[in-house]
Amino acid sequence: MLRAHLVDAESVSTVCKRFGVSRQTFYKLQEKFLDEGTTGLLPKQPGPKGASKLTADVLSFVKKRLERHKPISTSDLLAQVEKKFGLSFHKRTLEKLITELHAKKTRDHHLEPSLSQTVLQDPARLRYESLRLPGLL
Repeated sequence: MLRAHLVDAESVSTVCKRFGVSRQTFYKLQEKFLDEGTTGLLPKQPGPKGASKLTADVLSFVKKRLERHKPISTSDLLAQVEKKFGLSFHKRTLEKLITELHAKKTRDHHLEPSLSQTVLQDPARLRYESLRLPGLL
């Protein structure tokens, strides 16, 4: 359809009649094609693409509250977010965020072993570090 118009230089109304689509639909498809190429013509998943209320400020606030040694309930944390930012969202949204942050923290902790873990696994490195940093090991 687009090729008939863009390459073969057929008029838009002729192409629309031949393919049985409205001109409005044709122009929408043409715009998507010109902006994104052939991938723009593929169907996309409908609906929101992410949590729109969880901005960087909110995430930072939640992380700081969770890093404190004093445990806090989800309801209390939700109330604090609502009070500070004037945002209200479902309790489950905050629970998912907390779970995700804990999983990321655990994942990052396993990926980056501490110096003491690395040193203790390698006897040569243990000896080297004990000579280099006598007071630390």
